[in-house]
Amino acid sequence: MSGDDTTSAPEEKPQLSQRIRIAIADKILQEQTLCFSDANIQVKDRVFALHRYKLEEFRAIKTLTYDQNVPSLIEIQGDAEDFENTFKLLYTSSYTIDSLELEPPILFSTLRVATEFDHPSLRAFATVRLESLKLRAIEYIGIARELNMKRWEDMAIDKLIDQEESLTVDEARILGTNAFAHVTAQRELRLRKQALSIPSAEYYSNLPFHQQVNLRERVQAMLGLSELPASTTSSKAQVDHPSSATSPQDTLPKRKGRLPDSSPSKKPRIPGNTPGIVRIPGGGAGYRNHGTTVGELLGRRRSLRIRG
Repeated sequence: MSGDDTTSAPEEKPQLSQRIRIAIADKILQEQTLCFSDANIQVKDRVFALHRYKLEEFRAIKTLTYDQNVPSLIEIQGDAEDFENTFKLLYTSSYTIDSLELEPPILFSTLRVATEFDHPSLRAFATVRLESLKLRAIEYIGIARELNMKRWEDMAIDKLIDQEESLTVDEARILGTNAFAHVTAQRELRLRKQALSIPSAEYYSNLPFHQQVNLRERVQAMLGLSELPASTTSSKAQVDHPSSATSPQDTLPKRKGRLPDSSPSKKPRIPGNTPGIVRIPGGGAGYRNHGTTVGELLGRRRSLRIRG
């Protein structure tokens, strides 16, 4: 290399070839956990003594040439913790084995370094492992934009649109104005489509009890309600029901030995739209109101008596 370059140039982000240079180690704290004799790499104030063949796995570093007989130092601008995490993984000979357990911060660091310094297999490994962790959607947004991973950003946006929970302030801040507006609009459209798919009352009444419960819970979650409002069905059906007139049973001759009706002559009147559990004297059965009013339940019971 020649003398100092005094040519002035506009200040801009340096290219990769300018960011990596050969330097002689001088009063730099040695990193003891990663210390090998073949070559050195410096990141800020930390030095990692690594094997040359490991460094040359990065295509961008392999293009560098330096005198093998002189102790040299490759100086790199970046985050020292990212490089430490990456080198620890790089020296794990089985890093391609699926059973290896790695924390997300190590994988994010590895993805950054492998992308910037061109290590395709290491980058693919970190990408697959991060996707398999199924992290929160917003955790993928930042690094996807940092490394220009369009597929990850689209995937995270779709997850935010589909999630039931409301967006937090931090999520809105990370998304930015345009992305936040897009997510909000798509979520509203999704909720409208779901509202149109709510089944009719007739369909609901024909479902088994456990399916009615599941459907009610799903509608409650869709509408953001802790509980659906009580049914407001009019009790007019009670007035028009044949049971309001003289019951046919009253006109039948009484059978010999038939026990007298033990029901009280005057029963308390219950509003027809009262929700809750209804117990009908004589039948011993209990009915829980899931969208059916007391008036309707009583009407059904009277109808059964008439048919009997």
